[in-house]
Amino acid sequence: MGQEALKVHRMMMKMTAELRDIYEEFAGLLSSTLDEMPVDGDAYEKILGIFEQFYHKIVWKVVRFMKLTLLPHNASEKKEGAAAPEDLIREYREYVKSRLSNDLKYKILAILESSKTLTFRKLTSILNLSESSLRRYVRELEELKYVKVDRSTKPFRIIFLSAPWDFSPR
Repeated sequence: MGQEALKVHRMMMKMTAELRDIYEEFAGLLSSTLDEMPVDGDAYEKILGIFEQFYHKIVWKVVRFMKLTLLPHNASEKKEGAAAPEDLIREYREYVKSRLSNDLKYKILAILESSKTLTFRKLTSILNLSESSLRRYVRELEELKYVKVDRSTKPFRIIFLSAPWDFSPR
């Protein structure tokens, strides 16, 4: 893994820890709330309100983290007024994706992201890469939970699941 990719990977791990803290807080709040309430229209509204709080907290923690550690200084400076969180998120995604694109493993992931699913043969022809090298990279991506190999089909298909630059709620 190149130095830049390693640096971004470490930063992603820090961000993951931040998001996990928020998730655990949300899960506890949601669990205790569901234990206390009957299932009716009010319950539904309360669940939506909690989810909205959770979502906003994640967005603002991520934006804060990006501004402090990941974005180039000129990208996080104010222009004419404050940038919307969506703009910062888009900027962040493109920044991380461009930094990781020098690493072949993440180049494979970017191709899969646009196609959603490809066979090993098709991907080797796109990348002009040996199948054994591709299988090694795909195994690493599978361990990171970025892709899944569907072995129930012939030929096997590589399915895109997520990427380090994608943290949108699902």
